Amino acid sequence: MATMGSLLDLPTSDPFLERVKEIIINKFPNGWRDWPLKPVAPPIDGVDRNKLRFALPTLDIVLAYNPGSSKISEGSYETMMEKLLEWSVGKALVLAPVEFSKAFRPSLSDYEEFVENTKFMTPLILSRPAVNKRLPDTSDSDSDPVVSFGIW
Repeated sequence: MATMGSLLDLPTSDPFLERVKEIIINKFPNGWRDWPLKPVAPPIDGVDRNKLRFALPTLDIVLAYNPGSSKISEGSYETMMEKLLEWSVGKALVLAPVEFSKAFRPSLSDYEEFVENTKFMTPLILSRPAVNKRLPDTSDSDSDPVVSFGIW
């Protein structure tokens, strides 16, 4: 059986994902390394990208993706989300779609424990326009249509 910690310990050459690892280490509750997972993630082919939710603080993730940014475009946001979904740790942190999240857990109780342990993250999961309003030095309004890739 895999665990969150065993996945996080796998090396990555992507600086963005390395910064996300630091966010997880610094923000997640004690015991997160032991959260159980199935050895193989479910396929991502059928995952509706518009319903995708990660148990990660959106603002921190955007700043990890583009440090010092004052805005993230929809295209950059979608690219960032795809990188997270393609990464084994990112897959393990999917909260929704629920079917995908449940399929990566060995049991229903493991899924329920994951949801309970990441509940603190809910107010930190923001839409892209909401993130743009909170980024430092954002002076113009977001001129992109209010179309969100998931709730990020």
